[in-house]
Amino acid sequence: MPNICNDPISDNEILGRTITETSYINKKGKIKDKLMYPRIREDQEPARKGLLTNKISVVRICRAQEADEVAWQPHISVAEGFLNGSSNVFRGFGLIMTVDVRSQGLKIVPDAHDKNPYHAHIIIPDYDVKFDESINQDTTLKIQDIMPVKYVVALDRLRLAMIEKGIAILKPCDRYDQSYPNYPTPCDACRNL
Repeated sequence: MPNICNDPISDNEILGRTITETSYINKKGKIKDKLMYPRIREDQEPARKGLLTNKISVVRICRAQEADEVAWQPHISVAEGFLNGSSNVFRGFGLIMTVDVRSQGLKIVPDAHDKNPYHAHIIIPDYDVKFDESINQDTTLKIQDIMPVKYVVALDRLRLAMIEKGIAILKPCDRYDQSYPNYPTPCDACRNL
């Protein structure tokens, strides 16, 4: 079993946002706008009961240093484990440096546990919107409609930077648009971040 890593997160770490088809990437390989937004659901943290979650799940890509074929294999295994029984398919990671996340006024906290030993959260500060079941029932509502504009802008900037420099598709698909670049591995992408 890997060590659970809740060490402080430095500005030089690479974070990975798991990309699954069709949750965050469509069947043609296009990254969806919602890649870098929190889900519209009630926060699971007891202190935030009754509020929408202000967390975006990520993994600490470079922290998985077991004797695996590749450093990011533990992250792939965890992602695929969470998808068992789901119609979504793991495709890769969106990668971003912690310094870029913090430069947008967002926080990053470690949240490692047995099932996900390198897990962390990007936290949106001062995002205290009340959760209401009607929010989930409104199919036209987007997170951008209820989130403060400054955080919509910040998260969109991170997503665009991620698409430009740090998308690592580890399980590509023939359906994907051939005009897309050859996706790097997380290590290749890291060299360009």
